[in-house]
Amino acid sequence: MMEIIVLLTSIQATRLSEETDEDADVVFEVDASLSETRRSSDKMNIRFKIDLETQPQIAKVSLSGLTTIQGEADEVERLIHVQERKPPKIFMKIYHRLYPTLYLLCCALKIPCPGPKLLVNTNIVEAQEVPQNVES
Repeated sequence: MMEIIVLLTSIQATRLSEETDEDADVVFEVDASLSETRRSSDKMNIRFKIDLETQPQIAKVSLSGLTTIQGEADEVERLIHVQERKPPKIFMKIYHRLYPTLYLLCCALKIPCPGPKLLVNTNIVEAQEVPQNVES
């Protein structure tokens, strides 16, 4: 059975303009990274960071943390596999788990909130793979 744990370790949000509200028409620029930090035969730890910035410049939001995936090796591999022009499935799962926090944060700051499917067609700008430490 697959288990995915998402631990949010850092949140930073800045409202850059006082003359706007949460209904402003904006486009979100996304800069995201995933870094594998540890892997064994049935478990993987991945650091993530998602930076969102609105255009026009109204707000910036940054979320980072650690994800642990535990399950059969082939299931884990399917989650981290990079598909052409799409983020890996694990990235979408991380974003969906973080979305309620992101939504509440944006509402509290009265800034536009990205949609729950924002990252469907987004490329991971920076993806790093730490040398794998395979443990039994």
